[in-house]
Amino acid sequence: MDIYKEKLIGISFSAFPNVIEGSFIVAYDSYSIDYLDKYFSPKKLLTFISNNFRYAFLDYRKLITICGYITGHLNYAFPYQKKKMKIEITEYIENHLGESYYPSITDCAFALDFSISDLKLELIANAFIIDEKGHDLAYNYASSFIRYQSHENTDSENRHLSEALYKAFLNCKDVFHKKTIAEYYFKYNSQNSEVFKFYAEYLMEDDNHTILNQFIHGGSSTSIKTANIEQIEIVNKLFRYSRAKKSKSDRRDAILAIALSSYKAMADIACECDKLDLILNSMKELADEGHDFLYRQMLEIENNFVERTYKPLSIEEIIDLG
Repeated sequence: MDIYKEKLIGISFSAFPNVIEGSFIVAYDSYSIDYLDKYFSPKKLLTFISNNFRYAFLDYRKLITICGYITGHLNYAFPYQKKKMKIEITEYIENHLGESYYPSITDCAFALDFSISDLKLELIANAFIIDEKGHDLAYNYASSFIRYQSHENTDSENRHLSEALYKAFLNCKDVFHKKTIAEYYFKYNSQNSEVFKFYAEYLMEDDNHTILNQFIHGGSSTSIKTANIEQIEIVNKLFRYSRAKKSKSDRRDAILAIALSSYKAMADIACECDKLDLILNSMKELADEGHDFLYRQMLEIENNFVERTYKPLSIEEIIDLG
């Protein structure tokens, strides 16, 4: 790149040639650098950005702007530039996991082929903290991966997040913090009996023990469930607890949904008749006590099991029957 053009770009990005720091000259109406396209090609701008990317980390507003430009002009970048910027933005996110999250930065990272699996497990787990109001997980980079996904996670990324959440769950000392981590964990793992047992007991221990709003309203409570048949007695208790009072409440309806979703999840992976019988007997015990609506769900579970496990007879087997 011509040395004078490079210095001019540097001055446009900052008060100093060759770097992206200090003051930032932008379009008057917004934090935008698109106006530079009138004077320089995207390739030249991306080359300058790639060479000076780390300087943008000094100011999150500047980084947001530059990340937006990278994302919109990535097809002009060379492979080695993409690789370099990916390494640097991964390092930035890892060092700021517990800080406020900006979609422009994560969108740029994913466009550069960033993977959540690239981040250290311990650091993600430590960044799952409760917000200042004490209502939910804090609005930071770590929680954004499980709450505000801008791309579809790979199986590897989901496993990584599951492990990070479980690690955070084990490390939690505060009960509210622990139960909040558990609520998000169920999205990634419905087999962990330790987490489900803790959560179910937490709900039944006190009517004042809350469930996050997003798991009560909008039907999303079904994400909290267990598919582990060893937890069938606890699921049975959850159902009874949810129906113990005649007065309805969103909280008890959500707990009922957890119980019903768990019965279905167990049945969906049952491959043996004795396990299916265990599920149906538990539900029948409740249905016989006056909860008639369970009979229909039992029938649906049984029909689904038959369809899923049905194997047509071979010609040899049919001949043997004759």
